[in-house]
Amino acid sequence: MNESRKKLLVRDVMNCEVKTLPTGGTVQEAAKIMRQNEIGSMIIVDPKDNQKPIGIITERDMNNRVVAENKVPSEVLCETIMTAPVSSISSKIPLTTAMHQMATQHIKRLIVMEKQQMIGIISQSDILEIAPYMIEILQQLTDIYKENYKTEFTAGYCQQCENWSDMLEEVDEVYICPECNPLKKTSEF
Repeated sequence: MNESRKKLLVRDVMNCEVKTLPTGGTVQEAAKIMRQNEIGSMIIVDPKDNQKPIGIITERDMNNRVVAENKVPSEVLCETIMTAPVSSISSKIPLTTAMHQMATQHIKRLIVMEKQQMIGIISQSDILEIAPYMIEILQQLTDIYKENYKTEFTAGYCQQCENWSDMLEEVDEVYICPECNPLKKTSEF
């Protein structure tokens, strides 16, 4: 199996529907689009190329830079409060790398780019949506691993005959030597 296919990639989790607003759009316009689409951010794009992200505006930006400062949302341009440049990542990168990038940059979203074009967005909430399934799969793999991986032998005293053995095995929660193990006894001819 190809090593890159074993990993969960950004493209497997990203959201391809990115809501955008060209520079020149107001905070009020952005807020309406965000409310209608139940999203927490908007990508501000070049008016000549809606696949070229210029910045990002979030609910937090609106609260901290407009509402808290008593500015009128219909009079504030998004480009004046947006965060720029935007952090981005390739769709072919492992999801764990995206998670690490978000954590180290203290951000909640990454723009997904291919060939200098925006093709999606990935957020912490996108990752959290799949986290329960990832944990379930990890638990199942751990259980399978535990079933398949058993230490062959342990050294110590046999709990039946009390003799020392370098080859104790656990049978029915009791460590016994090969001589006391009914499954290991063979008839001698």
